[in-house]
Amino acid sequence: MNIARIIVLTSNDTVGSIVAYRLELLGDSAFRITASDQLEALIASAVPQLVIVDLDNSEGSGIAIVEKLATDIRTCNVSILCMSAEGDLTLADTAYRAGAHEFLVVPFDMLLLEQKVGKLKARAYELSAKADLQTTKI
Repeated sequence: MNIARIIVLTSNDTVGSIVAYRLELLGDSAFRITASDQLEALIASAVPQLVIVDLDNSEGSGIAIVEKLATDIRTCNVSILCMSAEGDLTLADTAYRAGAHEFLVVPFDMLLLEQKVGKLKARAYELSAKADLQTTKI
């Protein structure tokens, strides 16, 4: 599979470092950031295939970030994986309603992360191929 551009937004250094390292071991290009303004800058330079958003971030704006990614014309096809240390079903449901495609409870098994990321990368590439096909037809 192709190398994916993945942004990991978390204020937790340990979780962010571990997730980014694991993604790089899988052959992807991971960008670990700690603030939403950094997210804007990275998206402006190149749209990622996947954004991982820690809903427990220090800004407290995780759900708002998910909503913005899901509704922005530049990023509406970007896969979104949310994670949280709170295993609350209400939070997971809120994340899904905001636009998340997957949810992980921290701490999590790295194999589960790998499975979910693989699924979301496949989704991103499928959407990209459809968009390319539609562009070619025009």
